[in-house]
Amino acid sequence: LLTGMIYCGECGERLTINHCRKVTDTQEGQREYRWSVYRCYRKINSRKTCTGQSTYNAKRIDEAVLSIVRSFFARITTLPEAAQMQAAMQRENLIQEKAIQTAEDDVEKATKALSALEDEALKTLSGESKLTLDTISKLIEKQKAKQTDARMKLQALLEEKQTDDEKFKAKQEQLQRTKEWAQILDIATPPRKQMILAEIIDRVEVRRGYEITVKFKLTAQQFLDPNSFEAISKIAS
Repeated sequence: LLTGMIYCGECGERLTINHCRKVTDTQEGQREYRWSVYRCYRKINSRKTCTGQSTYNAKRIDEAVLSIVRSFFARITTLPEAAQMQAAMQRENLIQEKAIQTAEDDVEKATKALSALEDEALKTLSGESKLTLDTISKLIEKQKAKQTDARMKLQALLEEKQTDDEKFKAKQEQLQRTKEWAQILDIATPPRKQMILAEIIDRVEVRRGYEITVKFKLTAQQFLDPNSFEAISKIAS
């Protein structure tokens, strides 16, 4: 279920799924056993570089993560919708404002750097600079490109800025979709279940002793209180 989103919590290596098979002889004849494991290849290939386990039982991990996700969905489905929408809108506005402010700062930095190079070019003409005019010209062209790129990114962010009504409608649709996932999680087919987990989970980290931490995506967390947790940890039983 967790292919592509599960990592070793000790070394950071992405874990890969392996399917195992064993046949044993019994009084009733041969018996076949099949199971799956998440494997840390860094631990296997270089044991000293990782303090975690080389393998983890996949069923045990999957069930623990599903338990965490059920608890997460329980919070989503029991909170008042008005409070959830308020929390989501607050997060969206903060993210949007921060992105625009960062873009504006980048434009300002690029503009100041270009101005400094142009001043240096004047010094070159008067013999006051150690740099050649050719070198300054190349630097100015590069800086102009950076300035143009920064301005384009800022303009794109300003154009993408939605009205409150548009944002509210989009968040409302996301909330309803999340609640639908909560209802069908346990009855979904494995591929559908994997899709749901991929939509809400940023990463799962597993440490020695089956200590599991699930970090949820911001798009999933947005309907909880802004000061709420960003991850849930538990020991897989």
